[in-house]
Amino acid sequence: MKKKEFLRSLRSQNIGQLYVHAVGASERLLRARFSKAAGQLASSADVKNLRKEVARSLTVLSEVKSERSIGSIRATGSSSAQD
Repeated sequence: MKKKEFLRSLRSQNIGQLYVHAVGASERLLRARFSKAAGQLASSADVKNLRKEVARSLTVLSEVKSERSIGSIRATGSSSAQD
């Protein structure tokens, strides 16, 4: 899957799904690192790609969380921002 398609699919998920995806990718990365150390990994590029997948998942997760918090501040009409 290409980078833009991957990011589009991540952004269409809710926070729970993003968290599950990030944890799953982290677990796959851990297994790949052990396989690499044991000399059983077919391609060392798999570790690099998994590391990037984890980073992208966590980045989108933090973007969604910040958008949600900004939206809640705007919805409540915080008066401290106006002072």
